[in-house]
Amino acid sequence: MEISYWLSRWNKNKTGFHASEINEHLERYWNFIGIEPKSLVFVPLCGKSLDMVWLAEQGYKVLGVEASEKACLLFFEQASLDYSIFTAGDFKVYKGVNIEIWCGDFFKLRKKDLPDFNAVYDRAALVAMPPGKRPAYINKIKEVTNNNLIMLLVSFTYHPTSITGPPFNVPEEEIRDLMGSQYTVMKLDSLNVLHKAKKFQNAGLLEFHENSYLVKVM
Repeated sequence: MEISYWLSRWNKNKTGFHASEINEHLERYWNFIGIEPKSLVFVPLCGKSLDMVWLAEQGYKVLGVEASEKACLLFFEQASLDYSIFTAGDFKVYKGVNIEIWCGDFFKLRKKDLPDFNAVYDRAALVAMPPGKRPAYINKIKEVTNNNLIMLLVSFTYHPTSITGPPFNVPEEEIRDLMGSQYTVMKLDSLNVLHKAKKFQNAGLLEFHENSYLVKVM
């Protein structure tokens, strides 16, 4: 999807993709990442995710990227966090204590403008990408992490002919193909979360699975 699509969704308050609770996979499996508190976690296409607050509460530093300025402002307002603003390259940065959100186009990120990340948490980024954009997304993730990638990745799988995304159907085989031979992809869990996905219930689906993976350099 183009940025204009997501900006329109935020501006019209059509944000059914925003989760009102901490992601279950994050709470269960973040310790599989194996990084120390105070490490820096990258959260692409973060929206106003409460998961960033959870990570900060566990003692991590968080850097999110989000195209919608409204989402950035709502995050700090609803989390009751103070922030300052500065610019970095093409981005307007909202900086709080242990959490900052870079507002702008994810694909315009430049490694030279960024700090070194210790891990990546992707709950809603890959599944927001139509098939043609997924390789570019993964390549950008590899670029900004210097190919030294360790990531907790959450994806969705459902019958792809019954309804289209976002969120899109991204099966395990595609994730393995996208990551390439230099990375290991370990499936951690799969939960049927149809009860949380009204759009997919209304389409008549019987299953809508949220899957988690640990991805790291071999």
